[in-house]
Amino acid sequence: MTRISIAAFCAATLVCGPLSAAPMEWDIGAGGNGHWYELIAGPSVTWAEAAGTAAGLDHLGRIGHLATVTSAEEWAFLVDAVNPGGARAWLGGSDAADEGVWRWAVGPEAGETFWIGGSGGVAAGFHAWNPREPNNASNEDYMAGWWTPGQWNDLGESWSIGAYVVEFSAVAVPVPASMPLMLGAVGVLALTLRRRKG
Repeated sequence: MTRISIAAFCAATLVCGPLSAAPMEWDIGAGGNGHWYELIAGPSVTWAEAAGTAAGLDHLGRIGHLATVTSAEEWAFLVDAVNPGGARAWLGGSDAADEGVWRWAVGPEAGETFWIGGSGGVAAGFHAWNPREPNNASNEDYMAGWWTPGQWNDLGESWSIGAYVVEFSAVAVPVPASMPLMLGAVGVLALTLRRRKG
């Protein structure tokens, strides 16, 4: 690549924002859960920034969240199909609410505990921690995958890394267009009944 084309590529990346692959479905027919996953790579972001951006995304009417990994099969799909290059990426786990109690902080599994303790802790669900993790070095409360090949690590609030995995699981329920009209009618009815009693 010439210096000019490298500069053009870098400028395009800054203008276009994060790079991502097309979302991939973990097909039910192949033993999956029917959810869609997308690796988003670009400028480095904190866990909170990644979680906020993921929550604002949708795919085929499904709302996004940082990926929550609840089985070895799901993790294998992410490693082999979604992030085969092994880019370090944020996932949806955290122990910020209760030190040493790792829960899924986002998505339909929000609040579910999957690990209790430090590196010698107890599994309460699927995990892929590096054997020396989570170690809470410098108050680390957020989960990153692929820190070592195929394994998780805990990182601090101020850490920024260059990728995150978004999972599109729950179908968003649209608010019917008639809902505001119906709520207005209920309000008018309530006021009318209140006046009759008074």
